[in-house]
Amino acid sequence: MLTETQSILFQTIPVAILITIGIYNLSYSKLKLKELFILFSILSAGLLISGFYFLPFMLVSVIFTFIYLYLIQKSNPAILLTFPLSYILATICCNLLSVVFIHFLSIDTKTLQHHISYFSPYTISCIFVYYLLTYAIGIFIKKWIFHENVSFSNGSIGIIFTNLIVCCVLLVTVVLAGAKIGYPNESIVFTCVFIFIFFLMSVVISYQTLKANQNTILAQEQLKQYEKLKEYTANLEQVYNSLRSFKHDYVNIMASISSYLDEKRYDDLYNYFHTNIVPLQQDLIENADTLNQLMHIKQLEIKSLLSYKMIYAMENNISIVIDIPDDIEHINMNSVDFIRLLGIYLDNAIEAALEADTPKVNLHLANMDTYVALLISNSFVDKNLPISKMSELYSTTKGSKHGIGLYNADTILRNYKNVFHETYIENDLFFQHLQITN
Repeated sequence: MLTETQSILFQTIPVAILITIGIYNLSYSKLKLKELFILFSILSAGLLISGFYFLPFMLVSVIFTFIYLYLIQKSNPAILLTFPLSYILATICCNLLSVVFIHFLSIDTKTLQHHISYFSPYTISCIFVYYLLTYAIGIFIKKWIFHENVSFSNGSIGIIFTNLIVCCVLLVTVVLAGAKIGYPNESIVFTCVFIFIFFLMSVVISYQTLKANQNTILAQEQLKQYEKLKEYTANLEQVYNSLRSFKHDYVNIMASISSYLDEKRYDDLYNYFHTNIVPLQQDLIENADTLNQLMHIKQLEIKSLLSYKMIYAMENNISIVIDIPDDIEHINMNSVDFIRLLGIYLDNAIEAALEADTPKVNLHLANMDTYVALLISNSFVDKNLPISKMSELYSTTKGSKHGIGLYNADTILRNYKNVFHETYIENDLFFQHLQITN
């Protein structure tokens, strides 16, 4: 027979183990061994102090646990959901197994909790079953939720988190009140399962709402791309009109040359030709050669976006170099996502280049057999913003209402495990480098 002190000790430590196991198995990004040990220590200390001295201290322990999880996984706030979810699953699992033990061993709850011969196999069974349960649910979360490229916003995480906390409070109330009043374990288990079903239904509703919201956002992005395509078409018309204008001016140029020849003013003709005709010819040749590189891209929407951005850069007197040595038949990403990335990187490159003394933007796109390489570089003015901070929301040197583009790009890239990305500075140029595995 366990004493009261031994009973508290033997009941709190397994609970800390169960919740630690649950957080580990349910987390999308795994915690390190050291982080798990610290987490277990925080939970154990909170449970022991609450059990021996002051029950409301449990709230302090819960707050410390949330703070610690946030500190070790700042980039992944969804990990905060694993703590209350782990508690809910642990409560249901332990109560279900207690019913099984009580029924098959013909004992009561007090005997199960205070006799080590019963409590030990019960605890081992709880840990084993709970590990398998959370491991299976963890695989489901990784494969069927994150695999579908569903990016959870802070708002949606907040809704699910609030829902979990409400369910946890209900569970704690049911378990404590049931134990004090003397409800049978079967009744407590039934209530716990009912609360869990309520939680699942609310999560499904939240998930479907999130998916519908994402589809709306996707439709809006496609509409934006359509508008950009219209802009590109209008820009091409402008280029065509410029060519027509040049064709018209060509007649006047020839007439002026003819006048110099008729009057035999050869020295004046030489100066006129090299001052006015040669630079115009050189600009036309360079621009035509640059844009001809885009013929290697076979996806119309990508070609259209690149043409529009490059023409815009040329009109703003930015030196453009485009290098596309291979035919690009296919890029292994959702076309809308890739266009969004390309648009963000090019907009940033053009905007940064315009601030430099010598504005330049270079684009390299090549098919490397196993992957497609994209390299965008640009001149820039160094404003001492660390590269590691550039992808954070609202991190910018441009003032308010900026700093969203690179954050959105980073959010998109998290959904593609086949894409390698790096940002770096070399030879006074700012580089965005992507490798997209086929």
